[in-house]
Amino acid sequence: MPIRFLHLADSHVGARHPGGGAGSYLANLRAALAPARRGEVDLVLHAGDLVHRSRPLPRRLAEGAAALLEAAECGADVVLLPGNHERSLLPATLLLAHRRIHLLDRPRRVVLRLSGIDVAVFGFPFVRQDLRGRFEGCLAAAGWPRDRAAVNVLLLHQTLDGARVGPSGHTFRGGPDVIPRAWIPASFDYAALGHIHRHQILRHPEAPDLPLVYAGSTERTSRAERFEAKGFVTGTLEPGSPPGYLFTVLPGAAYPSG
Repeated sequence: MPIRFLHLADSHVGARHPGGGAGSYLANLRAALAPARRGEVDLVLHAGDLVHRSRPLPRRLAEGAAALLEAAECGADVVLLPGNHERSLLPATLLLAHRRIHLLDRPRRVVLRLSGIDVAVFGFPFVRQDLRGRFEGCLAAAGWPRDRAAVNVLLLHQTLDGARVGPSGHTFRGGPDVIPRAWIPASFDYAALGHIHRHQILRHPEAPDLPLVYAGSTERTSRAERFEAKGFVTGTLEPGSPPGYLFTVLPGAAYPSG
C-alpha cells in the first residue's frame, strides 16, 4: 500500500489579510489538514512559516500548533520546519511535543515506518544567507545521502531557480539565496517546498520523475497574490514509482476589487 501524504506550507497564522480584516489563515490551515483528521493521510509535510511572526502571540502559536496536533492525534505523522518568518526557529510549545510531530529545527532526517514502508524526510530550517555556499553542507548534516530509506523526501523552505511569483510572473534565475534545480539530488522521490506562495511544480533538469512542488500559501498574504489559487497538495509515495499528487484549492477571504 502506498504512503498517503499531505503537503502544505506558509500558513502564516496570525497575519493580517492584505485586503483588510483577519483573513482565513487559521480556518484555511485547518481546512487543509481536514484529510489528516479524517484518517486519509499517513504523513503531513509542512514546509515552513506555520505562524507569521518569529515572536507570535501565544494564542496564535497555540492555534497553529493545535491544528497540527489534531492531525497527529488522528494517526498522521507530522514533519515541519521553521521558515523565514519564524526566523528559522519555532518558539517552544508543548503542543508540538507529541510523539507523531517531528520538528526539523536543525539539519536532520526523520525516519518513519508508514504503510509497511520506510520513509526518510530530510530537511533543515530556512537558511537566510549564502544558501548556495551552504546547501551541500546542510544536506550532508541532515544525513544525505548516507542515511537514505526506501522512500526519500526533501522538505525545504527556500527558493529554487525557475520559481515564479507575482502577477507579472517574475522568475528567479540566480543569486546567492537561490538553489539551482540541478543541485537537488535526483534520487529523492519528492521535494516538498515552501517559501514561494504561488502553487507550482518545477521540473528537475536531470530527473523528470522527481517533482519539485511548491504547495503555495494557504491564504493570500499580499496584494500580489490576490489572483492566485491557494490550497494544499495530497498524493502517494511508494518505492520505484513516480509520486502521484493533486492540488486542492481552498477558499480565501474576499479581496476588494481595485
